[in-house]
Amino acid sequence: MAPIMGIKLSEVTIMKQLKLFKLFFILLGLASGSGFIDSQQTAQAETKKYAEVIKTEYQYAAKITCSLLLPHQDGALARGIYRTTVNIHNPTNKKISIAAKVALATQFGSEPGPFDVTPFKGAELQPDGAVGINCFDIASYFCPIDGVCVDFAFLEGFLVVKSPVPLDVVSVFIRLGIPKATLNL
Repeated sequence: MAPIMGIKLSEVTIMKQLKLFKLFFILLGLASGSGFIDSQQTAQAETKKYAEVIKTEYQYAAKITCSLLLPHQDGALARGIYRTTVNIHNPTNKKISIAAKVALATQFGSEPGPFDVTPFKGAELQPDGAVGINCFDIASYFCPIDGVCVDFAFLEGFLVVKSPVPLDVVSVFIRLGIPKATLNL
């Protein structure tokens, strides 16, 4: 294939498909309201990393799927590279504190492990402000936990966000398929 400004035509096609996937999932997330996100009331969130207690009434669980090192290929999901971004928006006119942690999905009935749920991390959101959390940010929740850094080739679960006010929380995920002809392992 002839290069177009240094990019092969197949790469242009893949980039267009990725843009369409992103748009589709953004629109699907907005249209489905709580389809990707579950909201429920809770008492309060305490953080291990931060000594403060953030009083919260709302909890959101945003689905995350990330392959960090190599294309995921265990057979449970389609072979490819998975990425998630979780966007959190403060729709109020006041500055707020939020807390977030990662809860990994494990095999049903398995014993909990020491790294299945991370400690909370705190953040400030400005009035009408937003923050994005991507796969690499999610991976940073696992370093350090009790002085140990955990590396993952693949992780799946939830980003759990606690807040004193209702938030707008949307997950966007993409999967980049890996053509068999170009994969050299």
